[in-house]
Amino acid sequence: MLTLSFGFKQPENGDLGAIVFPALEGNISQLNDHDHDGVNSTKIPSSSLAKLTQIVSAGNFVLEGDDIYIQTLNLPAALTYNSVVFLVKEGVSGDGPVVYLDINKVSDSQYTVRTNDNSKSYLVSYL
Repeated sequence: MLTLSFGFKQPENGDLGAIVFPALEGNISQLNDHDHDGVNSTKIPSSSLAKLTQIVSAGNFVLEGDDIYIQTLNLPAALTYNSVVFLVKEGVSGDGPVVYLDINKVSDSQYTVRTNDNSKSYLVSYL
């Protein structure tokens, strides 16, 4: 049995079931539990991560009360609220400053954004 990088086991010629099947079981467990941390598997470079964005349009805010405006948004497909970090910038191009709006979970695929200025649009980046 040959031990590969990150601890995976590779059968060699002549290895029989009593050796191969426990190694296969260990490999499957390791594949299930790895997290690309550079210790138990290869790190994923940040250049390989796609950044998704969405515009929060000023025209879609509705008055919630006491000069607070709210908008409900759907997350892009394949993203869930608990799997992303929200980065919000002023303006639809994302060239404006980072702003810290009140963002709250509605469901796994929806969230609300609250602001006190409904004249501004924002660009949300999902990281």
